[in-house]
Amino acid sequence: MNWPLFAAEKGVRRERERERERERERERNFFIGKRSLLYTKFTLPSSTSRLQEGNRCVVEHILQKPSLSRKTRNTRGASATRSIRYTLFVVARYISIDEQKKLIPEYTPERAEEFHPQSAKSADKEFMKAVKQETCRNVVLLCGGSASGKTEFYSEYLEDKNAIVFDGTLPTVLGAKNKLRLIEKAKKRAIIYAIIPDDLTRAFAAFLGRDRRFQPEHFYRTHAGSRRTLLWIAHEDPPITIHVVESSYNRRRKLRYRPMQFKNRKTLLAYLETIQYSEKKIATIVHPL
Repeated sequence: MNWPLFAAEKGVRRERERERERERERERNFFIGKRSLLYTKFTLPSSTSRLQEGNRCVVEHILQKPSLSRKTRNTRGASATRSIRYTLFVVARYISIDEQKKLIPEYTPERAEEFHPQSAKSADKEFMKAVKQETCRNVVLLCGGSASGKTEFYSEYLEDKNAIVFDGTLPTVLGAKNKLRLIEKAKKRAIIYAIIPDDLTRAFAAFLGRDRRFQPEHFYRTHAGSRRTLLWIAHEDPPITIHVVESSYNRRRKLRYRPMQFKNRKTLLAYLETIQYSEKKIATIVHPL
């Protein structure tokens, strides 16, 4: 082996790795975090241009730098120009009742039900503040009973959207009505994503296996209530955008999602009528005799 050549190649690789690390550090310094670039308050230089590319916002900063050599200077003495691009990722403004629980000092997963009303009120306040203050136009309301897979759906499909996302069950018509009225008053657009399990028995098994402890009645109440609320929203006029997504588990016990297609509003309403269950009926389904 040619050791001097090997050492030289190793040095080149090390220098390239250091350069990549410096580039990653520059990107980290410009990473916005959990807020969208479109409503994060900071000032970009006047020589900066923005290009929206899907869920990324590419910022091109034109640096005017005097040339150090006559060879790079033109006859008029103009400065040399170089461009640096930074990629800023757009992330949704996420508000979750379960995340609010973690902010309560006394909270433990075993006492989740005890702190649920408090965390729900806190999440509603955060939602109200976000709708009034944030500049993004879309507001997504997740809908569905406990252990339907709403949070996982957000992480996989909604996290990179320029929107406010409220992760809750929407168990009551009154609560949904208040949120929709707030969204309309702020001149924003409401979008509903309803996550419906293909099998309530499997969803109930997932509910019992979670760290957060609730009584079974919480499962019955949220699944019955969220479906009732969804049907009420579907009857609203003018129509509100509703996406119904069926959640299921594959053989590896991993959640998967299938968007359901409806030809028109009438077929959507017909489907929602078929999935209306009382709390007692849901208890019978998940506890067969």
